[in-house]
Amino acid sequence: MQIRAEKPIDQQAIFELNVAAFPGQGEARLIDQLRDHAKLSLSLVAEHASKVVGHIAFSPVTIETNGQTIAHGIGLAPIAVDPDLQKQGIGSALILEGIRQCREKGVSFIVVLGDPAYYSRFGFMPASNYKLEDEYSGGDAFQIYMINPASLPSVGGIVKYVSEFNGLGD
Repeated sequence: MQIRAEKPIDQQAIFELNVAAFPGQGEARLIDQLRDHAKLSLSLVAEHASKVVGHIAFSPVTIETNGQTIAHGIGLAPIAVDPDLQKQGIGSALILEGIRQCREKGVSFIVVLGDPAYYSRFGFMPASNYKLEDEYSGGDAFQIYMINPASLPSVGGIVKYVSEFNGLGD
């Protein structure tokens, strides 16, 4: 298996993979919108036997306090693995490579809305530890991976995803 940056030729395969991995087309359409609006900060695929079997997307997030943007980071979402190949380490490999590349790019923090038992294995912790909330009321599922703790405001705030996420639940 090879993990690499998405190429234009992968776009249809990424769309189909996300449709297979999630109910409906919401996540697949979200990725297309992020790409179309130049808000796909990092997009990686896992390829096996010349087939895209996994995908992970990262897009910008901000922390706002009292209506002011006070910090910038990255949101991990969505991540998809071919349903027939799940639980074989493909998702883990995508997450670890994504974290590595975010670190290399100088990203300060990564947030995710997902299963704490799964994401804690990679070093994610409750965002509430840093007085951070998300705009979707994720509670314990809203987590953060710290790369540069000094970049976070001590007062906390609300993490805002780019506007393309607003239509995800539709």
